[in-house]
Amino acid sequence: MGTQVILRKAGTTKYQVTVIDKKTSEDGGKKVSFFDTSYFSGFLIQLNNRYYFDGTPDTDHPQFRSLGEETRTALLPLHFIYQIHIIDNNRLSVAGMDIDAMKKYIEKTAAGSNMKN
Repeated sequence: MGTQVILRKAGTTKYQVTVIDKKTSEDGGKKVSFFDTSYFSGFLIQLNNRYYFDGTPDTDHPQFRSLGEETRTALLPLHFIYQIHIIDNNRLSVAGMDIDAMKKYIEKTAAGSNMKN
């Protein structure tokens, strides 16, 4: 099965994303299969004819409530930004950011802004 991504519209601009990974681990020498499920919410952004999903962990999802209140409030609201490639009406491809390219862009931008000062 690999990884399955389920995208649901949750309002006019917000989306909920469920990521299901089938994984295996060893328990007493036996291989055990299980599903690792993650929940995100976020927004779809169109920029220069490209689509991006800006998401954070879905803290409104019922599974998230199993964490204690103190734990939930201590978590950092990290953002995940993915480029979305629409293949057809029923399929899409998701690509994470190239961290090295982002670092180079930030360094180049920062160097350019320092020169203007």
